[in-house]
Amino acid sequence: MASNSKKVICENGCAKATRVAKKFDPFRSTPKSIVTIDFGTTHCSVSSLLDVNACPDPSVLDPVLLNLDTKCRKRVPSCILFDKFGDRKGIGYEAREEYATLGMRVRPAYAFFEHVKKEIQRKEDVDRNHKIQAMNGKQYFLIDVIAHILCHLKEMILEEIKDDGFHSIEDVDWVVTVPAIWKARGKRMMREAGYMAGLCDPHVKMGNLEEATGRVQPPPKEESNPEKLSLALEPESAAIWCKKKIDTAQRNDVETYLVVDCGGGTVDIATHGISNGHVQELAPSAGNMSGGTTINETFRHFLSCFIGDPGFTRYFSVPDPVKRSKRVSDINKIVYTAFEEQKIIFGNQERKDSFVVEFTYAFIQDFGKLMEGKAESLNHTNVQIEEDGSKMRLSRSKMVEFFKPTIDDISKLICDHIRAKGLAPTLDKIFWIGGFGGCRYLRSQLQEAINNQFHTELKREYACSCPTEPQLAIVKGALAFRCDPSVIQKRKADATYGIACSMPFVKGKHRPDYSVDDEDNRSKKWCKNIFSTFIERDESICTNEVFVTNYVPLSKSQKTMTLTFYSALHPNVWYTTDRGVNQLAKMVVNIAGYGRDRDVEVVFDVTHTEIQVCVRDKLSQNEYKIVIDFLFSEL
Repeated sequence: MASNSKKVICENGCAKATRVAKKFDPFRSTPKSIVTIDFGTTHCSVSSLLDVNACPDPSVLDPVLLNLDTKCRKRVPSCILFDKFGDRKGIGYEAREEYATLGMRVRPAYAFFEHVKKEIQRKEDVDRNHKIQAMNGKQYFLIDVIAHILCHLKEMILEEIKDDGFHSIEDVDWVVTVPAIWKARGKRMMREAGYMAGLCDPHVKMGNLEEATGRVQPPPKEESNPEKLSLALEPESAAIWCKKKIDTAQRNDVETYLVVDCGGGTVDIATHGISNGHVQELAPSAGNMSGGTTINETFRHFLSCFIGDPGFTRYFSVPDPVKRSKRVSDINKIVYTAFEEQKIIFGNQERKDSFVVEFTYAFIQDFGKLMEGKAESLNHTNVQIEEDGSKMRLSRSKMVEFFKPTIDDISKLICDHIRAKGLAPTLDKIFWIGGFGGCRYLRSQLQEAINNQFHTELKREYACSCPTEPQLAIVKGALAFRCDPSVIQKRKADATYGIACSMPFVKGKHRPDYSVDDEDNRSKKWCKNIFSTFIERDESICTNEVFVTNYVPLSKSQKTMTLTFYSALHPNVWYTTDRGVNQLAKMVVNIAGYGRDRDVEVVFDVTHTEIQVCVRDKLSQNEYKIVIDFLFSEL
């Protein structure tokens, strides 16, 4: 296809897309009820607003947090257990506790998953066929497991609210939170998991969980009511909730602020400003994978080296799947339960000089003698072993060692972001939110490190604040956003987005090897692989605008047009083959008629957390809403 725009503004000779006001935005309409799911790496929480009309002013919104287990806990671990038939047995603490009580011979038949969201963060090329290993060593599709967690939460939610004036699932709009640093593939994975869980269509029913062996996951045949599900960026949601707190306090001195969302798996930064009561994103979100669980992984590595088996490689290398499953489970219990308890105590800065990690019975049986020997040889106070090898006593300075790499990574991320975006002189405040953001020791160390970086040159220190229940700021803010999307007026493009096209070849300007003959006129040549830009990185986007450009076929007889979308982390992209350019998605569009004068209009919408594209064949006047498939495996 060829660009049909006459206005050339890009260096490669291709016209940039035109900004146009949106005609209609289904996400700006007001639903009857809203339910928000904060699907975190380590924990889940849910908030609801069952009667949106009863809350006409979103600024005074007070979301209801729902109970997620029989003990009425509002926040539970993001884990799930399936029995030998693939039926869901439960999620959260109850799933973890039931799995721990299973007998040695029964356990391998059960599939237990924890921290599944990390898989999306680790794999940039994640697709529908990406597999995840359960504790029993068997492989399952990651998207299936995520969909089952969402489905289980949905069923619990509907049961919880059925007596609270709730009428029908069809009246509910759903919001699921995602990290800001996720690429399009990760967001698409969560959306499709939501479809599979029946969040948008009450007639969709999930079957039992099956092993992934010999199967391929097909894409969804069609999307029913996609507007019923929206994805909310975690730091942006938290920023909206923090703005609410600023408004409540009637603070006029906070114009530019950072929201640092420290979760279990990721750390996300949102940079926002307040103008006329509305939020504007001042810089694209930044982040890394230095969430709270990295401290647990640091301890895990220390423990494995302590027993002389780095990574527990030998310990897990046993042929018996029953024994292997039990060993993996035991180590996880030590790292994510026993050590986690001590990590929280230390993080809350309780006055303790030592922190005791208790080993499981099986670990004591396997390594008790070795631990006893270690106890005799240790002559320092940082690490002590009980005489029977059942416990490890860690000093305060040792806990500091475990925290230090994570704190250093987060501190560098924040300081680099402030400098790179030129925020140092204008920044007014930093908000800490997220489960890990509630850690007092983390906050004090980060605040000290950041102020040390900028105090000398600016002669000032940044005010920092942590809202009450920082771990729930995201789920509350996401609901407030869906209730009133207009609270966000502007965003910053996180990348340069464009589409592949051809332009008339200009000798001396375009690459000679990209020259191709015109099928209808051999005397004319085209330059292929041109990057036709919609929007450039760091460019401001008003949330009521879309980007529009037109293309024409390369030959008179052409019946289809292939649209291939790309992104890059730098502006002024010439070719789709340039270094750092990544293919996002591909679609094929039917075009009517004959000849060159057949315009196809492409509307590119990046104002939401996902990219939406509409294509209109001007000859037939047919307009198509086309869902870009970011998970196709040919990438």
